[in-house]
This record gives sequence, C-alpha cells and structure tokens, in this order.
Amino acid sequence: MKGFFKDGVAVLLSILLILAVLIPVIYNYTTPKTTPTTTPTSTSTTTPTSTSTTTPTSATITTPTSATTTTPTSTLTTRPTSTSTTTPTSTSTTTPTSTSTTTPTSTSTTTPTSATITTPTSATITTPTSTSTTTPTSTTKAITAYSFAGYTGAAGIINETAKTIAVTVPSGTNLTALVATFITTGTSVKVGTTVQTSVSTPNTFTNPVAYIVTAGDASTVTYTVTVTVTLPPNPTAPVLGETMRFVILASQKVTTTGTTAISNGDIGIIDQARSYYEGFTAGTTPNSFNQLTNGLSYAHDDMPPFTYPAPYASTIAFINQVRTDLGVAYTFLAADPNPSAPTQSCPISLAGLTLTRGVYKTASNVTLAGGNLHLDAQGDPNSVFIISIGGNFTTGSGGNILLENGALAKNVYFRVAGITVIGSASFYGNVFSWPQVNVLAGANITGRLFSVNEQVTLIADTVTKAP
Repeated sequence: MKGFFKDGVAVLLSILLILAVLIPVIYNYTTPKTTPTTTPTSTSTTTPTSTSTTTPTSATITTPTSATTTTPTSTLTTRPTSTSTTTPTSTSTTTPTSTSTTTPTSTSTTTPTSATITTPTSATITTPTSTSTTTPTSTTKAITAYSFAGYTGAAGIINETAKTIAVTVPSGTNLTALVATFITTGTSVKVGTTVQTSVSTPNTFTNPVAYIVTAGDASTVTYTVTVTVTLPPNPTAPVLGETMRFVILASQKVTTTGTTAISNGDIGIIDQARSYYEGFTAGTTPNSFNQLTNGLSYAHDDMPPFTYPAPYASTIAFINQVRTDLGVAYTFLAADPNPSAPTQSCPISLAGLTLTRGVYKTASNVTLAGGNLHLDAQGDPNSVFIISIGGNFTTGSGGNILLENGALAKNVYFRVAGITVIGSASFYGNVFSWPQVNVLAGANITGRLFSVNEQVTLIADTVTKAP
C-alpha cells in the first residue's frame, strides 16, 4: 500500500511537471497579442482614421488596433538569431504562422516617400456646384449693324467711338417712315419712349435720330443716326457772259413807279435809247440813278460823258456783246436735255413743293401762290435749279420761294417763254423771260430780271443782284 502511494505520488508529480511545461507553450501559441517583437522606441501606432501609407516593397502587416510603422532611421530588421523568438523550451516562442518577426524580405522599413497622406475622402473640398456664385449681369449694349430694308447700298457706317451711324440713301428717298434693320447686343432699343423692333418700327429721319440701347444691367448708350440722301445729277448752269454784271436788263424799256431800290448790279436797255428808262431820277454822275446803288446804267445810244466798261471801244460794242450773251443764255436754258442732268416734268403749280437740284420743264403755264416753293440744295451750295416754262409764270400772295440747305439765288434759273408776273413778297432766282417781266408792288427780289425781247416793270420794289 505504501509502495502504491509512493508510485501514485510520483505519477502525479510527473503529470504536474508536464502541465507546467505545456501550459505556457499553449498559452503563447494561442495568444499572439502578447508577442514582444517590436521595441517601444520604434513603435508608431496610428488609428484607422489616420492612414499610414507605405511603399509596396514594405509589406508591413498590422492589425487594425496596432499598426506598426517604423521610420527610415530605425529600420526594424529582426534577424533570426537576434529576435526575441523563444526556443521550444522558452514560453515566448512564436510559431511561423503567427510570428510578427519581420524577415529581410519583409522589412518594415518605410522609405522617405511614405509620408502621411490625407486622401480626398478625408479632405474638405468645395466643388463648383456647392459654391454660392452669382452670374454677372450683361453690360453689353451696342448696335453692330444698321441699314434700311429695300434700299440697295443703304448700309450704316458705325463709328463706335463717337457712337454715330451714318446712312446714305438714293436720291428721291422719302425720309419719313423709314424702317431700319439693325442688330444689337443690348436687351432693348428705344427712340424716345418707343421700343424699336428691327424690320418693323418706322421713324422719320429728316433730322438725326437718337437710338437708346439698354444692357442687361440697365446701363444705356445712345447712338445718333444721320441719314443723307444721295444728290441727284447737278445741271450745268448757263454761261452768262456780260449779262452777269446786270441785275435788270431789257430789250426795249425799264420802268418804275413809287420808291424802288435796286442794288449791287447794273441795269441796261439793249435796243432803245436812254429815254426809255421811265420813272428813274438821274444821279450826280453819268450812268447813275438815285434808285440804283452800287451799279451803273447803260443804254444803246449812250455817248460821252456816259461810260462803258473795258475792254470795249464803245457803248455800242459793249451793248452788242450783252445782247449776244443774253440770247445764248436763254437758248441754253430752253434746250433739252441739259448736258449734265436729265429733264424732269415741272408741275403746273409749285405751291407747297420741295424741289432738289435738277431741270424741270413744262409747256404749260405755271403758278406759285398760296404756298411756298422750297428749293433744297441738300447741303451742296453749288446745286443748280433750272425751271423751264413754255407758258406764263405767275406768282402771288403766299407764293414765296425759300432757299434751303445751302441753296443760293444765283444758281436758280427760270426760263419763261411767256410773261412773268411776280406778286410774291419774297422771290429768289434769275428770270429770263422772252416778252415781259412785271413785278407787282412790294416785292423783294434777290436775283436778276431779264426781258429778252420787251420790258421790265417795277412798282416800289426792292431788287438785289444775287451775289
């Protein structure tokens, strides 16, 4: 019995000894988190939210709870001989399947390029779609093209610096109710308070028109549109020769009653004696009349002390040249066509009309009363107006002649085959009448009065040669 007990105790002690050896081994084998493989000085633990990036060659396997990263200066290379690997007899031995030993090929050395990088998912980035941006309101406000529909070549010339638009239209264009075609970069265009629509809104362009262009930001700019009508062909004026010096000239007689004032030209009787001046008072010097200022008088029979102009040798020689030049001028005005301009039909009533330069002809009688005749030079002072009348020409009350836009009396010619009667308060132009020129009382005439074959009669009128 005592022997059995001793044997049993020995067996029990042997078992306890074996357990004492095996229990630590089993514990170390099943619990890797207690592996003492890295030194405290080279351990850099980061949480999952702070990602450590290593190069592909340093495949360091770390658990989520203990990511071990070593810096280049503390390369953690654990050799098999110097590792804290526990031999089979030591309880700290780590088996290959659970070892944290880093072999030379799996060095946990981190190269200098293994900086801590924050991925886009952890950065606060505001994309354009999340930016509160206000789109600027447009400031553009220009007229980039301008013309008039239906008029070939009537394209506007735009001066962007001066903000002006110049348009030229053909001769004869009616400047009222013209419709413009335009392109604008603005949001709206107005003339005054009227909204303008391209190819739709009419305007009158007898004077410059202001177009107001509005931008998206409500700022405005004004373009001034000026329309010019192309001038028609300009007629050739007659050559006056020696008749140019005269304000009144007649074949047979010049008479006046009342207080008449004649100035700035000569008066003459071509085919009769000086005695055929009736109603005039001789002045203090030869060739002068009290009714005549800044001019001389001539007659067919003048002898010294009456004078005649150089280079003529006598009054007769001078008067003969005057007669010739008067006939040439009258014939030229009656001719058809004029060398430089086509002949147009002359209305039998000129009241209320506006005529531009040109030749106007009719075989009928013509009147001018109860409305003015406007002669429009369209800005060219050299514009010539020729009105050739085959009958009588009569002007009366309210039938004045008005010169406009540079028209000059010296460039206006009336050729009248019949009798001319001037009853207007204001008359401009040169009258070449075959038989007579009769001026009624109170007329104010700027021009010339020529009777080719008969006489000129005045009644207390004012006659001034056109400069």
